Amino acid sequence: MSAKCCICGAELNPETAPILYMSGAGIPRCLCDGCSDKAERATKEKDPDDIKAAIDELGKALVDANNDDISVINEVGKIVATAKERCEKIEAGEYDFSLDDEPTEDYEIPEDMLETEEDRALDEAEAKRARIVDTVISWIMGLAIVGAVAFFIIKFIF
Repeated sequence: MSAKCCICGAELNPETAPILYMSGAGIPRCLCDGCSDKAERATKEKDPDDIKAAIDELGKALVDANNDDISVINEVGKIVATAKERCEKIEAGEYDFSLDDEPTEDYEIPEDMLETEEDRALDEAEAKRARIVDTVISWIMGLAIVGAVAFFIIKFIF
């Protein structure tokens, strides 16, 4: 089973990939190892220069992929805002590193929500039926238009 990183579009295994967030429909938006590492470095690194580099790399990955998914952009924006605030506090010597040990919310994809081969086969069959119906309707509409034009031409001539 294969999916794409919601930030950079790289191929990943959704069963083992870290999750950036869950969509409103309950669909996990997963990260590849590279983007996960960048987000982790941006939020956990102790050196401000490393934090800034991770933020830049995360933004570059989003831009390079031409990602225009507003939800993903908002989530990355939250990570960047948190990382920048943390970086500023570290630079000012005001950051409490014990806050980094607090557990973060971790999502696990429920077994019944994972896409299976059977689901993909059903989706493909449904798409094939939709294409066939679309083709048939297009032909019927085309014939109806030709018939209407022929009717008016015959009616006009006779």
